[in-house]
Amino acid sequence: VFPYIGDHNADGYADVAILAPIYPDTSGTGQYQLGKVYIYSYEKIDAIHEEGKSSKPDMFKLLQNYPNPFNPSTVIEYQLPKDAHVSIRVYDILGREIAPLVDGEHTAGYHEITFNGSRFASGVYFYRLTAPGVNQINKMLMIK
Repeated sequence: VFPYIGDHNADGYADVAILAPIYPDTSGTGQYQLGKVYIYSYEKIDAIHEEGKSSKPDMFKLLQNYPNPFNPSTVIEYQLPKDAHVSIRVYDILGREIAPLVDGEHTAGYHEITFNGSRFASGVYFYRLTAPGVNQINKMLMIK
């Protein structure tokens, strides 16, 4: 199946055409035909969201960093279902805070921050998200 996106009906809005694989003709001629299905839009599309990802998360969530292991920087994503004061801090294996990444009011939604560990040694580190009623910790590994 080959999708094609364009304005097939010239209404100024994006339409989608799905070109299906070749199928046998059922009329008895023995011919094979290319199937084609058009799906026309009837209103303006303002945004397209990834499947399974709503415009606003339903819970506080600290996601696993990526890449992991990393050298020397990594991305940390987090989700907020409502506006909140958020803190994200990085700790070494002994539990000592080594880097405050986020500390302040943030709006509801999907966020990310980059941690650059170039001034730290290789090893296991932890990052912690705190918000009202929330305390989540994840582990990450830096290999230089």
